[in-house]
Amino acid sequence: MIGQRFGKRIVLARKPSKAWSEKPFWLVRCDCGAEDVVLGHALRAGRANQCESCRAKDLGIRSTTHGQARQGRITTEFRIWTGMIDRCTNPRSDHFKWYGERGIKICDRWRTCFENFFADMGPRPAGKSIDRFPNNNGDYEPKNCRWATPQEQRANQRRREMIENFTLGELFAELKRRKAI
Repeated sequence: MIGQRFGKRIVLARKPSKAWSEKPFWLVRCDCGAEDVVLGHALRAGRANQCESCRAKDLGIRSTTHGQARQGRITTEFRIWTGMIDRCTNPRSDHFKWYGERGIKICDRWRTCFENFFADMGPRPAGKSIDRFPNNNGDYEPKNCRWATPQEQRANQRRREMIENFTLGELFAELKRRKAI
């Protein structure tokens, strides 16, 4: 087996069997330079075709398709995307009543794929957040969203009257004061 390649490893030499095993062990070198002693059977079966360091690195690459949510580092754009999905689809979300309950949806292209959302919206400019514009009552979709400053967002938000707990007499008095009746 000396000189044979198994994945990222090449066999350098045979090592003496361990006292508890009659199976042959082999000294191998990974493409990254790490050397290790492994069972020949594990090499032939494909279970030892790279070192632990390379295995962990490959797993991280395979598990991350867009690079925006690596362990310990989630980008602002990814956080905005997950927040958008939560408030529109999760009845337990604190903001569901203002989004999902009102019928605001996310287009299928964005709801199912962060990469599509990021491709359409691009990186978030500093100081801006996602805004449904020009139709604030419309869905989250490419033609109805932009990155907006807080001032632009305030100008685009729904107008709401402040409702307070009034007795009927107080309500009439307040409406008279505002000259609404």
